Amino acid sequence: MEISANELRIGNIVSHHGFIRKIEAIHPKNKLTDKHRRIEFENGVNDFLMNLISVELTEEWLINFGFKNNKLGFFKVKKIVDDIGYHIYFIRRYLKEVQYVHELQNLYFELIREELKINE
Repeated sequence: MEISANELRIGNIVSHHGFIRKIEAIHPKNKLTDKHRRIEFENGVNDFLMNLISVELTEEWLINFGFKNNKLGFFKVKKIVDDIGYHIYFIRRYLKEVQYVHELQNLYFELIREELKINE
């Protein structure tokens, strides 16, 4: 899927010429179209927005981000700072359709106000 600049945030994961890359910087729009906006990745690699593709969200990506699967869908448990309890976050198709990794990252940040990190 073609990506527009307003969908992206620093830290989003995208496909760039067949490689999975993490966005490090998004440059301001230039005199040309938005598709010519420069995007920087790790290790000094950079290219135009028009050369990026969304990464399809799969079960493997959800598991890598720390989500667990049960019969109801994928969920993530996050212990809150003050030790009162746990927050449980569910990702289900009928709440919001999320097809791509960067969309999940953006949704998670919007809801939780933290970056979604890959478990290592």
